[in-house]
Amino acid sequence: MEMGNIEGAGALQYMLSGATGNKEAVTAQLGSMSAARASRYLELRRRLNRDCPEVAVDTEAAPVQEHHEAHRLAGLGDEALLEVLRRTGGDEYDGTPSYRVDVRVGGVLVVVEFFRDRDTAIMLAAQTARRVHSEIYGLKGPRNS
Repeated sequence: MEMGNIEGAGALQYMLSGATGNKEAVTAQLGSMSAARASRYLELRRRLNRDCPEVAVDTEAAPVQEHHEAHRLAGLGDEALLEVLRRTGGDEYDGTPSYRVDVRVGGVLVVVEFFRDRDTAIMLAAQTARRVHSEIYGLKGPRNS
């Protein structure tokens, strides 16, 4: 993932979500950087998805087409972005969407990936952002999330 090259403190957690009734893998990552750098990261991701929405990927089995979308999310952290990815082609990819939510809370970037449900991805990102807000910044109560 792109965050692997970000300098600074970070954390990665894999968890199982029972929010949809099925236990499915969820990835949550935290990256620490300046607030300006985190904001710039989100803007670059938004532009990349806007300017390159269709990407062809050459795999060993068959070519795969990726369709990317990005939407700003209001009311989550200081700023947030929802990314939707649909893959088609080959035997494995039927266009089922996967979701990624990036939330900036001060100088911490929260990234949650969940492959089945948009609302669950947003809910899990909001919960993680609230924990960052209260535990890292030591503030009580919701912060735009």
